[in-house]
Amino acid sequence: MQMQGSPSTRLDEISFRQSLVAFFVARPHVRDDVRQLLSGAEDATRIIQRFLLGRGLPSDFSSLNSSIITWISIGNRLNLERKQELKERGQLSVDEWSCVDTLLGRMNNLANLSVRITASLTRTDLSADLEPEPETEEEEGATPDPDSPAEINLTSGAAKWIIRPEWASRCVVWDWY
Repeated sequence: MQMQGSPSTRLDEISFRQSLVAFFVARPHVRDDVRQLLSGAEDATRIIQRFLLGRGLPSDFSSLNSSIITWISIGNRLNLERKQELKERGQLSVDEWSCVDTLLGRMNNLANLSVRITASLTRTDLSADLEPEPETEEEEGATPDPDSPAEINLTSGAAKWIIRPEWASRCVVWDWY
Protein backbone atom coordinates (compact mmCIF):
# COMPACT_ATOMS: atom_id res chain seq x y z
CA MET A 1 0.00 0.00 0.00
CA GLN A 2 1.76 3.13 -1.27
CA MET A 3 0.00 6.16 0.19
CA GLN A 4 2.47 8.86 1.08
CA GLY A 5 4.11 9.52 -2.27
CA SER A 6 1.36 8.23 -4.52
CA PRO A 7 -1.50 10.64 -5.05
CA SER A 8 -4.52 8.87 -6.42
CA THR A 9 -7.06 10.13 -8.91
CA ARG A 10 -9.58 7.39 -8.07
CA LEU A 11 -12.52 8.78 -6.12
CA ASP A 12 -12.92 5.65 -3.96
CA GLU A 13 -9.23 5.76 -2.95
CA ILE A 14 -9.42 9.48 -2.17
CA SER A 15 -12.53 8.89 -0.03
CA PHE A 16 -10.81 6.01 1.77
CA ARG A 17 -7.79 8.16 2.60
CA GLN A 18 -9.96 11.05 3.78
CA SER A 19 -11.90 8.65 6.02
CA LEU A 20 -8.65 7.42 7.57
CA VAL A 21 -7.56 11.00 8.22
CA ALA A 22 -10.93 11.76 9.84
CA PHE A 23 -10.65 8.61 11.96
CA PHE A 24 -7.26 9.62 13.35
CA VAL A 25 -8.24 13.28 13.79
CA ALA A 26 -11.20 12.14 15.92
CA ARG A 27 -8.90 9.93 18.03
CA PRO A 28 -5.71 11.87 18.81
CA HIS A 29 -4.62 9.27 21.39
CA VAL A 30 -4.65 6.54 18.72
CA ARG A 31 -2.94 8.86 16.24
CA ASP A 32 -0.16 9.55 18.76
CA ASP A 33 0.29 5.85 19.49
CA VAL A 34 0.49 4.97 15.78
CA ARG A 35 2.87 7.87 15.14
CA GLN A 36 5.12 6.62 17.95
CA LEU A 37 5.09 3.10 16.53
CA LEU A 38 5.93 4.35 13.04
CA SER A 39 8.76 6.60 14.23
CA GLY A 40 11.14 3.67 14.51
CA ALA A 41 9.94 1.75 11.47
CA GLU A 42 12.32 0.86 8.66
CA ASP A 43 11.52 1.41 4.98
CA ALA A 44 10.40 -2.13 4.12
CA THR A 45 10.02 -1.33 0.42
CA ARG A 46 13.69 -0.36 0.12
CA ILE A 47 14.80 -3.37 2.13
CA ILE A 48 12.90 -5.70 -0.18
CA GLN A 49 14.35 -3.91 -3.22
CA ARG A 50 17.86 -4.61 -1.88
CA PHE A 51 16.99 -8.30 -1.65
CA LEU A 52 15.53 -8.30 -5.16
CA LEU A 53 18.74 -6.72 -6.44
CA GLY A 54 20.83 -9.36 -4.66
CA ARG A 55 22.29 -6.83 -2.22
CA GLY A 56 20.46 -7.84 0.96
CA LEU A 57 22.45 -8.26 4.16
CA PRO A 58 21.71 -10.16 7.37
CA SER A 59 20.97 -6.82 9.07
CA ASP A 60 18.29 -6.21 6.41
CA PHE A 61 16.48 -9.33 7.65
CA SER A 62 16.48 -7.81 11.12
CA SER A 63 15.23 -4.46 9.78
CA LEU A 64 12.48 -6.17 7.79
CA ASN A 65 11.48 -8.12 10.88
CA SER A 66 11.32 -4.86 12.84
CA SER A 67 8.98 -3.40 10.22
CA ILE A 68 6.75 -6.48 10.35
CA ILE A 69 6.56 -6.23 14.14
CA THR A 70 5.67 -2.53 13.81
CA TRP A 71 2.76 -3.33 11.46
CA ILE A 72 1.55 -6.09 13.77
CA SER A 73 1.70 -3.65 16.69
CA ILE A 74 -0.30 -1.05 14.75
CA GLY A 75 -2.94 -3.66 13.92
CA ASN A 76 -3.08 -4.72 17.57
CA ARG A 77 -3.42 -1.08 18.69
CA LEU A 78 -6.29 -0.46 16.27
CA ASN A 79 -8.05 -3.65 17.39
CA LEU A 80 -7.62 -2.62 21.03
CA GLU A 81 -9.18 0.76 20.23
CA ARG A 82 -12.12 -1.01 18.58
CA LYS A 83 -12.70 -3.13 21.70
CA GLN A 84 -12.43 -0.14 24.04
CA GLU A 85 -14.76 1.96 21.93
CA LEU A 86 -17.31 -0.85 21.73
CA LYS A 87 -17.14 -1.25 25.51
CA GLU A 88 -17.57 2.50 26.13
CA ARG A 89 -20.25 3.24 23.52
CA GLY A 90 -21.97 -0.11 23.25
CA GLN A 91 -21.73 0.01 19.46
CA LEU A 92 -19.33 1.03 16.72
CA SER A 93 -19.94 3.51 13.94
CA VAL A 94 -19.74 1.46 10.76
CA ASP A 95 -18.86 4.58 8.76
CA GLU A 96 -15.92 5.45 11.02
CA TRP A 97 -14.54 1.93 11.29
CA SER A 98 -14.98 0.78 7.68
CA CYS A 99 -11.79 2.59 6.62
CA VAL A 100 -9.88 0.91 9.45
CA ASP A 101 -11.28 -2.47 8.43
CA THR A 102 -10.10 -1.81 4.87
CA LEU A 103 -6.65 -0.78 6.11
CA LEU A 104 -6.34 -3.86 8.31
CA GLY A 105 -7.51 -6.01 5.39
CA ARG A 106 -4.67 -4.61 3.28
CA MET A 107 -2.10 -5.47 5.91
CA ASN A 108 -1.01 -9.02 5.27
CA ASN A 109 -0.49 -11.17 8.32
CA LEU A 110 3.26 -11.58 8.34
CA ALA A 111 3.59 -12.98 11.85
CA ASN A 112 4.78 -16.35 10.52
CA LEU A 113 7.45 -14.64 8.42
CA SER A 114 8.57 -12.68 11.48
CA VAL A 115 8.91 -15.91 13.47
CA ARG A 116 11.01 -17.47 10.68
CA ILE A 117 13.27 -14.42 10.40
CA THR A 118 13.76 -14.35 14.17
CA ALA A 119 14.62 -18.06 14.18
CA SER A 120 17.14 -17.67 11.35
CA LEU A 121 19.17 -14.81 12.83
CA THR A 122 21.30 -14.45 15.87
CA ARG A 123 22.66 -11.21 17.26
CA THR A 124 25.99 -11.04 18.97
CA ASP A 125 26.73 -7.84 20.83
CA LEU A 126 30.27 -6.63 20.49
CA SER A 127 31.88 -4.98 23.46
CA ALA A 128 35.42 -4.37 24.62
CA ASP A 129 34.31 -5.36 28.12
CA LEU A 130 33.53 -8.91 27.06
CA GLU A 131 36.19 -11.56 27.16
CA PRO A 132 36.45 -13.66 24.00
CA GLU A 133 34.93 -17.08 24.36
CA PRO A 134 37.52 -19.79 24.86
CA GLU A 135 37.98 -22.08 21.90
CA THR A 136 36.86 -25.65 22.29
CA GLU A 137 38.91 -28.58 21.16
CA GLU A 138 36.75 -28.95 18.06
CA GLU A 139 37.33 -25.32 17.05
CA GLU A 140 41.11 -25.39 17.31
CA GLY A 141 42.67 -25.44 13.89
CA ALA A 142 39.29 -25.29 12.17
CA THR A 143 39.06 -22.95 9.21
CA PRO A 144 35.66 -21.39 8.58
CA ASP A 145 34.26 -21.77 5.08
CA PRO A 146 34.13 -18.22 3.68
CA ASP A 147 31.51 -19.26 1.11
CA SER A 148 29.10 -20.50 3.75
CA PRO A 149 26.21 -18.09 4.49
CA ALA A 150 26.55 -19.10 8.14
CA GLU A 151 30.05 -17.67 8.19
CA ILE A 152 29.12 -14.42 6.48
CA ASN A 153 28.30 -11.74 9.00
CA LEU A 154 27.79 -8.03 9.19
CA THR A 155 29.00 -5.75 11.89
CA SER A 156 26.69 -2.82 12.36
CA GLY A 157 27.27 -0.45 15.24
CA ALA A 158 27.68 -2.52 18.37
CA ALA A 159 25.86 -5.56 17.02
CA LYS A 160 26.83 -8.36 14.70
CA TRP A 161 24.07 -10.22 12.88
CA ILE A 162 24.73 -13.67 11.48
CA ILE A 163 22.57 -16.31 9.89
CA ARG A 164 22.35 -19.32 12.18
CA PRO A 165 24.21 -22.35 10.79
CA GLU A 166 21.10 -24.54 10.97
CA TRP A 167 19.34 -22.07 8.62
CA ALA A 168 22.28 -21.61 6.25
CA SER A 169 21.13 -24.34 3.86
CA ARG A 170 17.78 -22.56 3.48
CA CYS A 171 19.34 -19.20 2.62
CA VAL A 172 20.51 -17.91 -0.70
CA VAL A 173 24.20 -17.16 -0.91
CA TRP A 174 24.64 -13.53 -1.90
CA ASP A 175 27.60 -11.75 -3.40
CA TRP A 176 28.76 -9.42 -0.64
CA TYR A 177 29.99 -6.06 -1.77
